[in-house]
Amino acid sequence: MLAVVAVVMTREGDSNFVNVGPGEHVYVGGLRHEPGTEVHDPSGGPLLISTAVEGKLRRFGTTQQREGIDVRTLADALPEPGTTGLLSVTGAAPGCEVHVGGAMLPGGTPLLKARIEAGRELEVLVRCPSGVSKLWVMAVPGQQIEVKSQPRN
Repeated sequence: MLAVVAVVMTREGDSNFVNVGPGEHVYVGGLRHEPGTEVHDPSGGPLLISTAVEGKLRRFGTTQQREGIDVRTLADALPEPGTTGLLSVTGAAPGCEVHVGGAMLPGGTPLLKARIEAGRELEVLVRCPSGVSKLWVMAVPGQQIEVKSQPRN
């Protein structure tokens, strides 16, 4: 089981990734990387990077944290039907609803190690009385994704 945690911090300038194709999304530790943010893993360990095109896994691999990560150096990958990853959502008030790919998951927050489909981009919504948090995740087979949710109004 893979467990990767990365912190994404805002920065000015271009992305840390190069050769990202049109419509290709980059994921770090299972969380979508947004342009204009910097990837920072406090442990200094390798990062699990994956990309998606048209909602499906395109490439993945591990690399050291550095400037200018070339996504073309990652191995091509095809999503395997029936494979799963695990999603944990913490940081929100207890009992907030968690929706993944349009379906509400039972139990609410904190959500620990819920099975999700691997190899597919999934929208995650965390609905709390204080607001809604929205983000995108994509697990590679066997990956554990940890989300620290902070609902916004």
